[in-house]
Amino acid sequence: MHSAAAAAAVVLADRGEGDNEPPLNLNLPPLPCVDVHDPQGRSLAARLPLPRNFQPGEEARKGLNERSVLRWLSRAVERKVTAVYVPYKFQSEWRLARLSDATEASPFADGAIVVVCTDSEALDPDILSRLPLSGPSERAWGWAASTL
Repeated sequence: MHSAAAAAAVVLADRGEGDNEPPLNLNLPPLPCVDVHDPQGRSLAARLPLPRNFQPGEEARKGLNERSVLRWLSRAVERKVTAVYVPYKFQSEWRLARLSDATEASPFADGAIVVVCTDSEALDPDILSRLPLSGPSERAWGWAASTL
């Protein structure tokens, strides 16, 4: 679902609060979301809805490029994002891959962690030790690793 359509659905769902009409039940699927962290591992945005062009399976739309992702994340965290990294597991070791225009498939699985550098700040070498990389969303990282 396009993010504008999701926003319209929320507006329509709220319609019934003040006019004695029951709220609309649109039965929309939840939007895939990512968690955004800074280079020190602090959370900047939890459960940030993923625009349709960046969702897995939507690559044919040609919207997945570094410039678009940087612009989207800059608006979301209200800072100038200059680099985007996605953690992935290679064999038994966690690594970070930088998003670039060479990325052909979306690394943004639902629940994925995204690390953003703002204003050209440096990535902390120990960042991986401070990110919540284990748990139920680990399946997303494995999928993301195969796309980078």
